[in-house]
Amino acid sequence: MNLSTLILCIACLALVSPSIAQEKPSKPAAVEPEKEKAAKPLIMLKPGDPLTIEILKPASEAPNINSNYTISAKGEIKMPRLETPIQAAGLTHEDLARQLETAYRSAGIFKEPSFKVGEPKSGCDFVPHTGTVTGEVKCGGKEVMLRSGMTLYQAIMAAGGFTEFAKATRVKLIRGKNETIY
Repeated sequence: MNLSTLILCIACLALVSPSIAQEKPSKPAAVEPEKEKAAKPLIMLKPGDPLTIEILKPASEAPNINSNYTISAKGEIKMPRLETPIQAAGLTHEDLARQLETAYRSAGIFKEPSFKVGEPKSGCDFVPHTGTVTGEVKCGGKEVMLRSGMTLYQAIMAAGGFTEFAKATRVKLIRGKNETIY
């Protein structure tokens, strides 16, 4: 809802309110959330901002997408299963949610996705972690945003999945100087 629509709605409400008040007493408690919502300033996202992104529909994708993300220095976020980053800087949380829905729908990944974007749940100490997936994956060398509870398979799928030459039963995970083969 843009500002002019909001002002028009408030003006209409002011015109209608006296007639409603004559018919039925108004409840101040019910009006308060509307005033609070109307007075709430729009927060524009900027590079470096942390956010929580949740997919509401399809719910089966929640483990793959629901996580904390950070807007890059370029003003973008990298999302699972999308080839190109999404421009987030300059948008509101609501605008970004609609942008994500459009991107996933346009890419043919989901038919009718629904997203919720908000402040990070872990507070101000949130630090994003990334990893690089290389080797016999379709988008080798791709930096992947690591999320809480993410599996090795999910990281590989975020890099496009295995190529036809990959040995999916011999995946090497390197953390610092430690190497583990799965």
